[in-house]
Amino acid sequence: MRGADDMKKWGWILGSVVLAAAVLGLGMTQETTVTVAGVRLHAQRAESTVSCTGVVEAGKVTGVTASVPCVVEELLVEEGQAVEAGDPVIKINKEASRLAQDERQTQALSLSVMPDVICASSDGIVVGITAAPGDVLDAGIPGVMVAERRSLQVRVAIPEKHLNTVKSGQSVVISGKGLSSSRYTGRLEEIAAAVSTVGSAPAVSGRVTLDEDHIDDSFRIGLTTKVSIVTALYESDVVVPHEAVMRDQEEAYVYVWRNGRVEKQTVHIRTEV
Repeated sequence: MRGADDMKKWGWILGSVVLAAAVLGLGMTQETTVTVAGVRLHAQRAESTVSCTGVVEAGKVTGVTASVPCVVEELLVEEGQAVEAGDPVIKINKEASRLAQDERQTQALSLSVMPDVICASSDGIVVGITAAPGDVLDAGIPGVMVAERRSLQVRVAIPEKHLNTVKSGQSVVISGKGLSSSRYTGRLEEIAAAVSTVGSAPAVSGRVTLDEDHIDDSFRIGLTTKVSIVTALYESDVVVPHEAVMRDQEEAYVYVWRNGRVEKQTVHIRTEV
């Protein structure tokens, strides 16, 4: 409400109902005096947001592959497990790998060149296993799929009634009981063209990317989150409590304390926060 210039003139915004009684009762006796509540005015940064539910999902998925044909001896990870770059993921049977190459009449590699294990190339979460012990894993064919942690994203359900105010590119704030921090930031990258039903309410799916620096180990695929999409920012407006605002037909107003007197001040309501 109002800009910073108006804010400097006001000083105090006082409670609406009790103020009316106080103005009318200035000449009353002490026994009928009404205590007046006040709220200090100050300019602040306010946000208008749309609240949605979200679910953490995989973004970029990479395959763990061998550089040469080899035989899988043992899988060292399981689906859902977190891995770091350099962690061993697949153990190779070097002797069986050499025999398999001979049977295929391929150029045999010395056992010293063939790796003992295949390692993850990035931090992430194992989301799929396509190889099994005894399988021949050809060069470049993935045996394990890893969702890169830095590219994890959140799939949000945007209520149909808010579609007019929500746009791609808007900032978002992510929170959740299962997350280690109370606040993470990101951006709404895209909004689906079709409406679907989430529970009993129509909603549109949206994809939120997370700021990479803020992604930590508490982000798990399938984790439920709360997402607040910032649809508008107000840098120098004054925010007042709902109960301080009164209406007279089409006009909104508050009572303010100015120069030792209570006065009625018409205001322009920009939005509700």
